Amino acid sequence: MYKTGDIVEEKNGMLYFIGRVDNQIKHMGYRIELEEIEAGLIKLPYIKQCAVIHGKADNGFSKLIGFIATDSELDEKSVRCDLRNFLPNYMIPNALEFMKDLPKNPNGKVDRAKLKSLSGLL
Repeated sequence: MYKTGDIVEEKNGMLYFIGRVDNQIKHMGYRIELEEIEAGLIKLPYIKQCAVIHGKADNGFSKLIGFIATDSELDEKSVRCDLRNFLPNYMIPNALEFMKDLPKNPNGKVDRAKLKSLSGLL
């Protein structure tokens, strides 16, 4: 065995994939760290905080959703256009959600579980 970052569970001699210890995902055939997308988003001057989640949509396809905290009135198209200056097309989120503030957990960190429940992703 060697460390890959995968979390697995062994049952009856078989290994079952549970998740990862980091935020690396596979989307459209590319391995991506969600923090790379967040680093691109936060470079935009009108974004005060952001988080990106990954999951499967109802159709079974992989989907990236970017949550953006901003005080500005923004439209998805202009943010996507600006984001292309920092990220390749395959890293541009499929959807963007705008909020005044991102939800926080009791430790004051972004509550990714809450964001995932808001997104409707599996």
